[in-house]
Amino acid sequence: MDMSLDKIIVTFAGLGAILFTYWFFLAKKEKEALVSDSDSVDITVEGGYSPEVISIPLNKATTLNFTRKDSSSCLEEVVLSDFSVEERQVINEVIESICQALSQ
Repeated sequence: MDMSLDKIIVTFAGLGAILFTYWFFLAKKEKEALVSDSDSVDITVEGGYSPEVISIPLNKATTLNFTRKDSSSCLEEVVLSDFSVEERQVINEVIESICQALSQ
């Protein structure tokens, strides 16, 4: 099997693109915010939510503090239908929402 230099370069570039795509969409995970000692979690709204994942122990009331940094209109409102939370957000203003994880 005789591979020329251009075929080798294209093969490695393709493999690199596949690995990058896998890492970007599947392997890159943000840290999970665990609610254990404190009763609140600060969430920054800037092109998305940070942290993206919050773990709340069952039957523990937790205050979620949303601070909107992005002026995009799609981030004007926080809706958590499972917790009956629907809050309108103003830029750089902290909105507090109390949530409680209940067993199903």
